[in-house]
Formats: sequence, structure tokens, C-alpha cells
Amino acid sequence: MSKVVIVDKNDNVVGSEDKETAFKNGLIRRIVRIFVFNSKGEMYLQRRSASMTTYPDTWDQSAGGHVDEGETYDEAAMRELREELGISTSTLDRITKFYKEQDFKGQLLKEFSTLYTTIFDGAIMLDQNELSGGRWFSLATVEKMMEDNPKDFPPGFVEAFNRYKINK
Repeated sequence: MSKVVIVDKNDNVVGSEDKETAFKNGLIRRIVRIFVFNSKGEMYLQRRSASMTTYPDTWDQSAGGHVDEGETYDEAAMRELREELGISTSTLDRITKFYKEQDFKGQLLKEFSTLYTTIFDGAIMLDQNELSGGRWFSLATVEKMMEDNPKDFPPGFVEAFNRYKINK
């Protein structure tokens, strides 16, 4: 099993650990979040698989995940796009980085997230192990979905979406 990067409160790398241990011990992890837009301005949202450890069966960013041991944020973002959606691109725009803590089933999850965007109009090939589906939505539709059914979205996505709107 690969290890994820562990950082201090200033986002300096202090080591690596497997995800479960990092969750259990409240270690600060690095996360990448990628919003994929098409040329019509629609955002692709993934539907997390029901078998995911955190926030199963919810709508989430287009692609994302942990920064693995030995990776940079940029390298992890490229890898996650390839793994989850089958997208290879050299054009990722870094939008913002933020720190977030959230309670999940009695565990305090701590993370630094870096948000990226890219534009893509090709075919999407979903990773069937992590995702149960996905589709394109207008930003107005995403906002309405979040307003009507907030529990259908992980808190990290909500934070990233709100920061995207401020920084775009």
C-alpha cells in the first residue's frame, strides 16, 4: 500500500504514512482537488463509489486524492486525473490552497488541499473501483444541488467550490 505525505501546520513535509494510520492519528495530509470544465463552462462531477471509506455515494470534484510519498501537489493532480478519469493533460491551473479540519465519524480529518482547474472536451474513462458515475453540470445547477441536498457533497468539495467562486 502506498503512503501519503504527512505535513506540519505550515505544510512542510515531515514524513509519510498509510492513509488509515494518518486518519486514526489525526495527521495532516496533502490533498489535490481538480475541477474539470468543458468548453461550455460545465463542471464534471464524479459520484463516489458506495465502497469508499470517506463520504461514499456523494458527488465530488472531478478528480482528486492524496499526495503520495515522493510526489508534489502538481504530480499528484496529474496522476489523479489519469487514474480516475483517464485524462492526460499538461494544462492545470492552480487556483488556491487551503487548510481544513472536519469530523468524520468521530475522527478529526486534517488536510491541506490544493485546487486546480483544467478544460477538457474528450471522452472520460471512469475508474470503476473508486467512482460509480459522473456527469457534466452547470455551476448554477451545482449550487442548487448543494443548497437542496447539502449531505450529497463532502465538506471538502463544498469548501473547494466556495473558494473557487471567490478566486476564479
